[in-house]
Amino acid sequence: AAWGDFSAGAISGKVTAKGTLAGARAIDALFALDPSRLHGSPLTGSGRVSVRGERVAAAHADLELGGNKIEVRGAMGGRDDVLTARVDAPRLAVIHPQWSGRAEGTVQVSGSLAAPAMKFDLQARELAIDGWRAATLSAKGQYAARPDAPLRVDATATGLIVPEGRAEQASFDVQGTLKAHAATL
Repeated sequence: AAWGDFSAGAISGKVTAKGTLAGARAIDALFALDPSRLHGSPLTGSGRVSVRGERVAAAHADLELGGNKIEVRGAMGGRDDVLTARVDAPRLAVIHPQWSGRAEGTVQVSGSLAAPAMKFDLQARELAIDGWRAATLSAKGQYAARPDAPLRVDATATGLIVPEGRAEQASFDVQGTLKAHAATL
């Protein structure tokens, strides 16, 4: 039976994990990719994560695919924890054959695994994804799983082309809480 439509590649590396899942969960894991390829491009990366109970106590990881990079640092689940992912993807076509352009930004995740909160700041230029295009795209906001937590999204695009039409400039704004918010297009 087929598992799915996977991209061509040769990925190898090492994963080491130790800990316990029973009772008070405690896991320490490391990974390191050997020289690998995906979508015909070089793939490299390494990282480590420590989990204690319901908390990601420490995470540190770097991945690079054909010049596109993601860096993850921090912790999640504790009172002042923030897990940050930084993305710099100058060659989106390397990631997926129906994508092109450049994307970059930061996502910060806090809270718990059961009730996460997120802040994001993302930008893209000459973006094309499955028939959608934008000369520029910017999106900033915050979200939390609690009904009374702030919900904010501020997105703008120029040179927007979608299957239903086109617009020189478009914006989308959401303000309020998860429970009660207003959106403007």
